[in-house]
Amino acid sequence: MPGQAHDLRAVADLIEGLCADHLLADRAFDADWLRSALDEQEITPVIPPKSNRRLRPRSCHPICARPNPSRSFCPGFI
Repeated sequence: MPGQAHDLRAVADLIEGLCADHLLADRAFDADWLRSALDEQEITPVIPPKSNRRLRPRSCHPICARPNPSRSFCPGFI
């Protein structure tokens, strides 16, 4: 994508036909449409919610609760 466009705009094309069990992304990719698209493909989103999200998604994937560096990836979930 040219210029200063956000990466989220290109995600729809990238996940089309993706063969994966989980998608790990940072909070910049916390979008309802992305979570829905992943659910349709039976891919578990591992994405921490943005701080300004009104309705928080279901609890994060258990990988966020493990005592290792990935825990810092999903703050606020226990």
